Amino acid sequence: MADSIIDEGSGPDLLSRVIAGLLLGLILTCWPLFTARAFPHLGLFEIPDIVHLSIAALLALASTFVVISGGSRRLLWVTTALLGFCIATDELRLQPWAFEIFVFLILLALCAPAKARAGMQLYLVGLYLWAGLHKAQGEFIDRVVPWFAEPFDFELSATSTLVVGIGIVVAEAGGGLALLLPPLRRVAVLVLLATHLGVLLVLGPWGHDWDLNVWPWNVGQALLLWLLFWPERKSGFGILQRAPKAILIIAVIVPVLHLGAWWPANLSHALYAGNYAQPGFLVLQAGAPVVMKGGQRDYLAPGLPPPLRDVLEQSLSKRAGEGWGLMRVHDWAVTDLGATIPPDARVARRLFWAFCERAKSRDDLLLIMRPKRVPWVEEDIVVIEDCDGVEQGRQPLPETWPR
Repeated sequence: MADSIIDEGSGPDLLSRVIAGLLLGLILTCWPLFTARAFPHLGLFEIPDIVHLSIAALLALASTFVVISGGSRRLLWVTTALLGFCIATDELRLQPWAFEIFVFLILLALCAPAKARAGMQLYLVGLYLWAGLHKAQGEFIDRVVPWFAEPFDFELSATSTLVVGIGIVVAEAGGGLALLLPPLRRVAVLVLLATHLGVLLVLGPWGHDWDLNVWPWNVGQALLLWLLFWPERKSGFGILQRAPKAILIIAVIVPVLHLGAWWPANLSHALYAGNYAQPGFLVLQAGAPVVMKGGQRDYLAPGLPPPLRDVLEQSLSKRAGEGWGLMRVHDWAVTDLGATIPPDARVARRLFWAFCERAKSRDDLLLIMRPKRVPWVEEDIVVIEDCDGVEQGRQPLPETWPR
């Protein structure tokens, strides 16, 4: 039945409805992410708060019309343009699901139904493949896997952690490749559906109760996975042959560049991989009321944790005792926006500079960051930068830094 509905050249399109419904759910879930708020916007250009609010309302309305009507090409293009404008006016909205939905809307608006379907299938293959491959390194196994287990009141041994980590890598990467093989396709669908259920258990209200936008995305992703692959009988070669070549490039080939931090994590399917840039935003507590207004100061931790304090004392000993506090920007984003900050050094710097613009003095803030490194190739380092982007110190990663 799914095939017959999807392949119709006219009439309501099930995939359009599902994708628009997913977008609508995510807009409502992450409403502050799309509208005016206290957290800085990181856009290509600045717009008034009322415009942020108006565009978000129009995007929600357009998504609703697509859900109701199935979506004409004109309506799909309008929805795509509104989503693109939202992303252009705030890079924090460039979440993995936003990029995926943006690509899918273009496929549905631009291509014939069969070609659009093959493009979405290939995109999901690339997503699952690289979601697994990016986890095939020590940061994921040593830091992320134990964090996954925390809400369930048991500690994993080193052996169990390794087994679970390898199992996740194989399930995602292997499942993604198996989607191209007809004899294994339905097994792969079931395995990948189980991974979505696992994500909901770990990040949902039964687990960490964290990263709210991931919940509806996993539900929508599971539904798309089922619709696109369960009834499919074509070979993997048939999917590759029919899908637009641009999808092969952006979903399967380009994500390899993230291994060297040359392409954004959220566009590379690096989902909870662990090997990201790790920034610390330091602010003098005397200057915090200007930088973090009102209730935002709830996200200011007085003093510095030992790893950051050690780095500051070794690199800028004269400033180490000035009364620094740590801005818990990731907790702030997840709580107030319903989404995480894109985990790239470039985004961290842009956000840091946005906070610097609020400060009375540009000496009131410092950025201490552990950049993403190429696994097994680059040395772990920590850098200190000021509000002008000038490096104030660099040193090997201290032993006290959390692994």
